[in-house]
Parts: sequence; C-alpha cells; structure tokens
Amino acid sequence: MKNKEQWIANVLESANQIAESKPSPFLFQKIKNKIELQAQLPKPATNQFNYKWAFAFVAIIALNTFALYVNMHKSNRLKTINSIELNNQTIYNY
Repeated sequence: MKNKEQWIANVLESANQIAESKPSPFLFQKIKNKIELQAQLPKPATNQFNYKWAFAFVAIIALNTFALYVNMHKSNRLKTINSIELNNQTIYNY
C-alpha cells in the first residue's frame, strides 16, 4: 500500500518538473489576421434556393407517381368493365 502511495506521489511530483511552453510571439497576430480575412470574405448564398428546387422536384415526382397509380387502377377497372360488357354482348347476341 505504501509502495503504491509513493509511486503516486512520484508521478505527481514529476508533473511539477514540466516546463511551461511559450507560444510564438506572432501567433496572436496570425489568428487575428485569419479572423479578419474571414470577416472580409463574401458570405455564401443561403441554400434556401436549393431547398426550394429540391422540394419542387420531390413534389413533381410525388404527383407523377400518384397520377400513374390512379391511372393504372382506372385502366384495370376499365378492362374489367370492358370484359364484363363483352361477356354481356356475347350472351345477348346468341
């Protein structure tokens, strides 16, 4: 137990010997210049225009899919009605 405590004390003591690093004297000026350059750059256009086109595209696809679905079911019903009428005509013709 004492060995473990001494080891912990040695590790903590070794941290006291670490020297503090000094930043470059020009580091603050570099960071300041980058921030100023970013502020001067023109802002990119918002993506609302792109979102509107994407929404329009999805709406057109959805409407087309709905129209195809309705048309397919109408044609199936018409085929059924036509076959029933054809059968009726065949029966009445004889």
